[in-house]
Amino acid sequence: MTRRRKFHRRVYLGILRVQHLRCACGCAQRLTRKEGYQFDHDRSLGLGGDDSPENLRALRTPCHLKKTQAEAHRRAKADRQRKAWLGLKKRRGRPMQSRPFDTRLRKRMSGQVEVRT
Repeated sequence: MTRRRKFHRRVYLGILRVQHLRCACGCAQRLTRKEGYQFDHDRSLGLGGDDSPENLRALRTPCHLKKTQAEAHRRAKADRQRKAWLGLKKRRGRPMQSRPFDTRLRKRMSGQVEVRT
């Protein structure tokens, strides 16, 4: 995961100019200061995106909130998969109880049960 950084104001203005002051989520509504807009990573940093101006886009505040909520589920799943892959996943609950049996007995291949010596 890469670290976020601040860009120069010209970079943000360039993104707005390229988008023609329209929301990049697909609703294509006009970005206004009254409603508010935010800059978001197209591919989030938590899912392997890079922190470059090419990965940034401007979204209206309500659209950004919806996108962030949808990404939270994908990010949590990716974290679970990563932990399982690395063996960091902890066991939930108590371990399963084994069936009680007499350890003094053993069963031969013929099926005969005898006492261990």
